[in-house]
Amino acid sequence: MVFRDNLEKDEFNSFVNDKVGGSFTQNFAWAKFKENNGGIKTYLVGMEDDKGRLVAVSMLLYAYKRKIKNVYAPSGPVLDYGNREIVKAFFDYLTDFVKKLGAEVLEIEPAYVIREYNKKLEVINEYDDNIVKNLESVGFGHLGYVGQVAGYQLRYTSIIDLTKTEEELVNGFAKDKKKLLNRNEKYFNIKVEDAELEDLVYLEKFRRQLSEKKDFKLESNNYYRECYEVFKEHEDARIIKAVINFKEIEKTISEELKSLKEELKTSKKTKDVENVINSLEQKLVEIADFSKKHENESGIIVGIGLIVYVGKRATYIYEHTDKELGNFGIPTIMLNELILDSKNRGCVEFDMLGLPNPNYKNNKNYSITEFKISFGGNIIEYVGVFIKPVKKVKFFVKNFMKNVTYNMRGIANERK
Repeated sequence: MVFRDNLEKDEFNSFVNDKVGGSFTQNFAWAKFKENNGGIKTYLVGMEDDKGRLVAVSMLLYAYKRKIKNVYAPSGPVLDYGNREIVKAFFDYLTDFVKKLGAEVLEIEPAYVIREYNKKLEVINEYDDNIVKNLESVGFGHLGYVGQVAGYQLRYTSIIDLTKTEEELVNGFAKDKKKLLNRNEKYFNIKVEDAELEDLVYLEKFRRQLSEKKDFKLESNNYYRECYEVFKEHEDARIIKAVINFKEIEKTISEELKSLKEELKTSKKTKDVENVINSLEQKLVEIADFSKKHENESGIIVGIGLIVYVGKRATYIYEHTDKELGNFGIPTIMLNELILDSKNRGCVEFDMLGLPNPNYKNNKNYSITEFKISFGGNIIEYVGVFIKPVKKVKFFVKNFMKNVTYNMRGIANERK
């Protein structure tokens, strides 16, 4: 076995995409993006067998400016975790490499699926290649089997199978989502279009609205811009916007109301027609306020998102909508466009990028889980986070102080 610390972009990406379908975080583009944001050094490393064939690779992020200097492999390393020989050889090499860098701990987060659930949270598949035992045998500690560990990526996500037909995909949407799409087609005509880089200011604006309620970290417009540009250069990416025209909606609904009131005179289902009329009249009042506010504007951006394409997987990494607008089903309309477009691009998977732990239904963000699984994807659970101190005394002292700080701030890990 031969360790290499200088893999080329193409050989690294080819190996990763072949093994895991295209993880946007275990990717050269993500390495460049993190490097551009400062305080991070990145490395593409791998190991060859005796015949010169790659058998393991990893993109590493070295946070050399942090109090606890860590080397982190998001969605990686990528290798056969059931092969103890490869596991031992690669992580022995990797530990030595991390020590030479001056880091105190190696943290990994393999994109290894251990369970797959349907939308009823029933386990439909389980996988076990002794990954936990094999990693523990080379000095890693496993940070919990079920639950999200604070400070790391979400370990659950929803994956939609894009090998289905378009009809099968839409039929897999929940009833309320199909209803929203029909309502938009009939009344609202909210359009999803390609956006310009300048439109990313709306992503920051809409995220700020949500942050005021959820209290999470805000990123700048430059952060989103750099993310798009680096993936567009090295892989592929798309910015989309949802655009609404209130004057057109007022006209469409007003005409529909006239028609319904005529129908009411002869209909045998008066209650049903009255319910539709009441609903549309209520929506017309709601729209009137927005129409007055934007009376000189023909197309208002009410939602914006950023999606990246790596290998055969599309990953929707940022999406926010105007929270002042009310319920027009904008996230559903945007996702419908992206799911079908990703299929037409030749992708075989659509990744919703993270779910709050579905096992905790009392989680304040459980509505996010419900929304993301309502598009017909299965929930997958990754194996989670492993850590290996490489400078044990320094790490344990610094980690103790970190945990004290976390406890004082009320940050807790969701663990079983």
